Amino acid sequence: MSFFSPDCDHCEDELTDIKKHIPELAAIQFIMISNRPLSLLTPFEKKHAIKNFKNISIISDPNNTMARYYGIGGYPSMVIYNAQHRATKKYLTSMVNHVGILQGANEP
Repeated sequence: MSFFSPDCDHCEDELTDIKKHIPELAAIQFIMISNRPLSLLTPFEKKHAIKNFKNISIISDPNNTMARYYGIGGYPSMVIYNAQHRATKKYLTSMVNHVGILQGANEP
């Protein structure tokens, strides 16, 4: 799960890296969560052609329910789960590249 804001430059950089390495990350489901209104998320989704990526979804969480649950205080932040649905890595207010994502997803 990636917590982001559509107006965050580091969030854009993180997503750009994910998209660039999508063949390596094809087995990973990315759920991008933002507390920003849909009026800001829709242009972001179009700009990054999210519909072209079957394993990337954007979710609006206007009440910050998920961010509070995971203790997210800033963007970008990411919680990585492995195939056994266990959280293996938590990056708070820190960019993660595709290598870090793969490492977290492959941890037992």
